[in-house]
Order: sequence, then structure tokens, then C-alpha cells
Amino acid sequence: MAQDNAMRGEFESSTQSAIAGLMAWWSLAGVDAAVADEPRDWLRPLPRPVPPLAVAVPSASALPTTLDAFHAYLAQSPDITEARWPGRRVLPSGSPTPRLMVIVDVPDAGDGDSTALLQNDNRQLVDGMVRAIGIQSADVYFCSLGLVRPAGGTIDPVTLSPLVTRMRHHMALIAPKSVLILGDRTSRALAPSDGVSASRFLPLVNHDAGTVPGVATCHPGLMLHQPAAKAECWHMLQQLMESFAA
Repeated sequence: MAQDNAMRGEFESSTQSAIAGLMAWWSLAGVDAAVADEPRDWLRPLPRPVPPLAVAVPSASALPTTLDAFHAYLAQSPDITEARWPGRRVLPSGSPTPRLMVIVDVPDAGDGDSTALLQNDNRQLVDGMVRAIGIQSADVYFCSLGLVRPAGGTIDPVTLSPLVTRMRHHMALIAPKSVLILGDRTSRALAPSDGVSASRFLPLVNHDAGTVPGVATCHPGLMLHQPAAKAECWHMLQQLMESFAA
């Protein structure tokens, strides 16, 4: 009997030692706390991930073919990409036959119900630079890829594609003499540099009716805090006006 008790004690001690060793191993591996509210069968294969919802890319033929109808479409259509985003639509404004078309990716973050495309100092900077090259505010058209500012202020790549298609149609309807593309995301979408320095060559921006010379530069919010960026944009705007004179 004593021998049985001794063997049982050795077995229990060995089992406890094995359990302690196993727990110590998991602790060293960093798994020493619960990571989910519900237990999981780790031997069961994970379910296949659900692919993201595809965003329909409208063809140019499906978009209104006059500027007035296009503006109404942007203001009222329940089918545009931004219809599922919370917030008010910031619509294009300015001359319908502009010397310069200004494009940003999304409206600035405003205060309250503000619906300005560029807020306060950002708009003043752009207006000042445009006037300095001899273009009056009445000859400028302002618009954005997205009419509503999404959460975080960034448009994901899948959503961006239909907005770029729409903007190229938009540019064809406006037929501007030049474009000013503000912001790195907007520039990459509409005027990719293909590794060529934008400071040496002004981009030709493609749209549904051809091409238009332009300037692709950083957002005015960045220029306000980086004088070098402001000087570079000013230099490129001067090149743009020299190309008109030539």
C-alpha cells in the first residue's frame, strides 16, 4: 500500500512538473493571456476571407454629357460613390470656362457645417498665387475628386478608381486651359510622374477629350508650413504661364 502511494505521488509530481513546463513554454512564447472572449478550435481551418465590396466604375458614356446635367448629377444622384459616406457634398464652383481648373482630392476638414473646398488660409494662399500669375478668381474653377471628406480624410485605392474616371470626364466637360493639381494623392491619381521630376517638366494631364498642361504640387496646407514647397509651386506656375506665352 505504501508502495502504491509512493508511485501515485511520483506520478502526480511528474504530471504537475510537465504541466508547469508546458505553461512556462507558452509564457516564453508570449501566449500567457486570453486574446479573445470566446474559445476557438485551433485545429479547424479558418473561414475564407470575404472579398471587399467591389466599387462600380462608371463609363464615360454613362455620365451626363452637359455641364449643367453633370452638376445636377453630382448634387443629387444617390448612386455616386460618396452617397454612402456621411457628410455634405461639396460641389464644384467657379467659371464654367476657366483658364485654370484647381483639383484637390477631398474637401478640407471644416468647422461645423462649412462646405468650402479649401478652408481659410489654404484658399487665401491659392487665390494669392493664382492672382500673382495674372489669373483672376473669376477665371478659376475649383473641384475635388471626392465630394465628401471620408473618415480619416483618405480615399482608399478601390474607391479612388471610379472617382478618377469621373474626374477625367469632368475635365473634358470643363475644357480648362490649364490645371492645378493639389496634393500628393491627387497628383498620383491624375498626373503620375513615372519617375520624372515634376520640377523639370510640367505634366500633360489626360482627360476624356485630350490633354491639358498642368502643375502638380503639394497641398496648400503643406505649403503654408514648408516655404520650400511654396517656392517650388510658384516656380512651376510661372513655367505654366511661360508655356502659354510661347
